[in-house]
Amino acid sequence: DSSLRSMEPMDANQVSSLTPIPEQASSAFSVSTVTTTVEVTEKKTQKTVSWSTVEMFSHVVILGDNPACSSGPPLCLGNEMVRQDSLSVQDYEEYRPERRSKVELLLNRFHREEMLRDSGFGRGDFRQVESEMQQIQKSRQSNAKMGVVGRWRQQRQRRASQRAAQAA
Repeated sequence: DSSLRSMEPMDANQVSSLTPIPEQASSAFSVSTVTTTVEVTEKKTQKTVSWSTVEMFSHVVILGDNPACSSGPPLCLGNEMVRQDSLSVQDYEEYRPERRSKVELLLNRFHREEMLRDSGFGRGDFRQVESEMQQIQKSRQSNAKMGVVGRWRQQRQRRASQRAAQAA
């Protein structure tokens, strides 16, 4: 019979560790960090994982570079953290809003532009990124049409021209 145990929270300087709990009939491990405890108990075929804390981090929004964005400027999370919240899992589940559908998760072009303007980006920034994205998208379409053999031939021709230019 195995039971769940957890280690005492570690100092902020320590790194998370995976430590076996000795003298158990089945193997049990506990992973602890400063604010989160994950416990795993393994019986013959049953494994259990539990969390005690949910941490939420809010970051600044910056102009992204993802060429898969269909229209308008892409968003990206910046490195600067603006806010951090920590809740117990029970509190989070009690107060969290309803889950959003895939359509509700999408941000249209105008909403993304508004968010970026609020972060200090302007029209010129949007145009520059959109132009770069269109070039990448055209290159991808061209490569897809050309196929592997076509790209190989193109690279071979490019190398031959470079060698000829160097020899001259």
